[in-house]
Amino acid sequence: LNMTFKTPVIVSSGPLTRDSDAINEIAAMPGVGGIVTKTAYYKDSDTPRPTMAKGKGGLINFDWSGSSIEKWENYFKEIAHCSQPLIASLYDKDNSRLYEMGKRLEDAGANALEVPIKPEYTPNETRDRMSGLKKTVQIPVMGKIGPSLPDLEAYCQSLNEAGIDAISGINTIGPCLVLDNEGYPFLGNSYGHGYLSGPALKELSLATVARVARTVDLPIIAGGGISSAEDIIEFLRAGATVVFIHTAAILKGFTIFEKLVEELQNKMEALNISNPQHLVGTAKANLNESRRWEIKKPVIDKSKCNGCGLCVQSCIYNSLYLDKQKIANCKSGDYCFGCGLCLTVCPVEAISV
Repeated sequence: LNMTFKTPVIVSSGPLTRDSDAINEIAAMPGVGGIVTKTAYYKDSDTPRPTMAKGKGGLINFDWSGSSIEKWENYFKEIAHCSQPLIASLYDKDNSRLYEMGKRLEDAGANALEVPIKPEYTPNETRDRMSGLKKTVQIPVMGKIGPSLPDLEAYCQSLNEAGIDAISGINTIGPCLVLDNEGYPFLGNSYGHGYLSGPALKELSLATVARVARTVDLPIIAGGGISSAEDIIEFLRAGATVVFIHTAAILKGFTIFEKLVEELQNKMEALNISNPQHLVGTAKANLNESRRWEIKKPVIDKSKCNGCGLCVQSCIYNSLYLDKQKIANCKSGDYCFGCGLCLTVCPVEAISV
């Protein structure tokens, strides 16, 4: 990337508040290794309101900060002394204006550029577009991808051919709809449409990151539903170089960074791993086209079982039961299909195979 993240694990993504003191406070938090801005546009756009709503799976929002390049340019000059790298997100349909914006943001103090990659451009058009931006500036350039691209692998190859420095992702997905108690759309956008980010995206994002890592040999800045140290470890194993936190920071506050780093350190100690970068890509060899057919029945550690019964109620094969001591047991015979759900619903990790 030709840039150094102070902490190579957490990249804070999301809105840059209009308060430079707040930015410095966020940048100084343990675990914050860089800050990604909300996307800058060539001109200010009028934003219908409300723009955000909390959904059951995370956050529903649309472009709630359609600020012009001129505003971002001036703001970057205010925060150029930030202690962490500042990655400027930017977008315009017109290539010449995109290149102009990139150069202006570089001159204003941005340490890297990130451009959302959209399916309105073919992979070849994307290659030429990003190659032109890369030649315009001296700072690193990355493309932000999402699972909605019609041929993800082709787009990744085109970005690689363009000579960019990294791939980031994923983008939000949608459209999504939130209704109020009277049946009206909560968000002010056309048809009430917004786009989903947060925990509901995590597994989709993880699969997307693994596909990118399998396709090109580029650094990956990954995110989408990360809210725990376990999530970070999974993304690193799938091939991410660093991760970004967006929705969790909005819904849980910026102290989430310090909390996640502390959790991550504890998890790494338990795994006897000294550096999180040692995890990067370690699952790639396991992610292949082979399938597994062997039925592995659950083994219940009765000393850990707390009798909550979640495994029993979720077993659609009627294989599990609670005995008189309220301890989970597996029925003898061929009840168990080996679906594996009980392993993932147990809150105390009392079930293995």
